Amino acid sequence: MGWRHAKGLLLDLDGTLIKGSSPINGAVEFMWEVEKLHIPYLYWTNNSTRTPDMVIQLLHEQGFPGDVNHVYTSGTATAEWLIEHVSKTPTVYVIGEIGLKQVLQQAGIHIVEGTSDYVDAVVSGLDRQVDYLQLSNAMTHVIRGAVFIGTNSDHALPTESGVLPGAGAILAFLERATKSSAYIIGKPNPAFVVSACDRLGALPADVVVIGDNPETDIASAVLAGAQTIWVKSGIQSTVTATADQKIASIGDLLI
Repeated sequence: MGWRHAKGLLLDLDGTLIKGSSPINGAVEFMWEVEKLHIPYLYWTNNSTRTPDMVIQLLHEQGFPGDVNHVYTSGTATAEWLIEHVSKTPTVYVIGEIGLKQVLQQAGIHIVEGTSDYVDAVVSGLDRQVDYLQLSNAMTHVIRGAVFIGTNSDHALPTESGVLPGAGAILAFLERATKSSAYIIGKPNPAFVVSACDRLGALPADVVVIGDNPETDIASAVLAGAQTIWVKSGIQSTVTATADQKIASIGDLLI
């Protein structure tokens, strides 16, 4: 099944469509072709640092189409999971930036600081200002028995200035410190593919996933039974992905 005949597209952002705040060559043109063909799609990202509103604003500034309903982040998926599996109004300790915290709060989730209050869960995402005290607080809550959640396990983040540590690097610190394994909400969890497909109203087998990270984007799609296109414009990995199609960059799909 070629991408033009898919009943839905799930498109990774960092390393696939954008690097930092700049579009990858051909990405904007590709997305307008998707719009022209009326293929349902989601900007489907592990990056929890921005709310869906912030994501679509950034994409609009770069010339991409779509609205906030076209955005599905690991932060949104984390809020949904907490409400379904922990409590309708859980209390959490969060390592993450404003985008993650706002998404959780908008869902009715209470965020606490420090270790004086009991928490239902610890949520660890990408935080580019994280410090030792925050990591220590998260460790304390996990040891006390809080549910341990990671928004995603991306070890690195592609940017204009190179590859930087990702949410998975912070998560690895906490897993080592607590001797506990976090439950990952985003990629490579195939449930993140399934929930995104549900939003598109399509079965995973009828959806094409396009991403740059073989260990997260492609791995989760394969496990969920979706079709895959692996682009080589982002994460440089030694892992060989079992993808249906491999291309250098997203613009190659327009040829």
